[in-house]
Amino acid sequence: MHFVNESAPDARFRRRLAAAAKATAFARQRTISDGLASFTVEDICEEAGFSRRTFFNYFASKEDAVLGVLHTRGDEDLEDAFVDGDGDVFDDLITLAVARWTRHGVSRDDAAAIGAAITAEPKLLGRMLAHIHDTEQATTALIERREGYEAGDARAATAALVFGTLMRLAMDETFAHPEGPAYADVLRARVALARTLLSSGNHE
Repeated sequence: MHFVNESAPDARFRRRLAAAAKATAFARQRTISDGLASFTVEDICEEAGFSRRTFFNYFASKEDAVLGVLHTRGDEDLEDAFVDGDGDVFDDLITLAVARWTRHGVSRDDAAAIGAAITAEPKLLGRMLAHIHDTEQATTALIERREGYEAGDARAATAALVFGTLMRLAMDETFAHPEGPAYADVLRARVALARTLLSSGNHE
């Protein structure tokens, strides 16, 4: 499966990402230096140059602004391409993940800043874990749509959980080795290893 629109689809979307990134950079730095209570949503809006209403179009909360989690990612085109795909599910999940990485990719500096913000405000970890869970639920729903499974099918949930874990491992490995292979290559290698382990059954 090939995604033809891996980059931001239009100029308006790119401007939206840039404005959100400016807000996130401010919110993270203030959290790291002075804590979450040291600034307000209005402070973020003033720094980023948009209204409170626009803020809540971008982020569900101040915590999400710190984490850089957009209220709406705008990835419907990528998700539709995955659902319409007819190849191997894990191969197409890789393609979806890489397309999202290309469009929204977290840099090494971003990852370090998120870690520092969570160290400064440990309650952010709970919010991050909630987003991970939500992402796995959303991936489960995409697999159900694609494969025609009924809601709650264990196959979709298991595939989403396994793939989500492999994505996080690949991300950690990518950030841990600056001169190493690209995220896409690391993720493909992780999935290939999982396939080998599951198919072998570890039999002697």
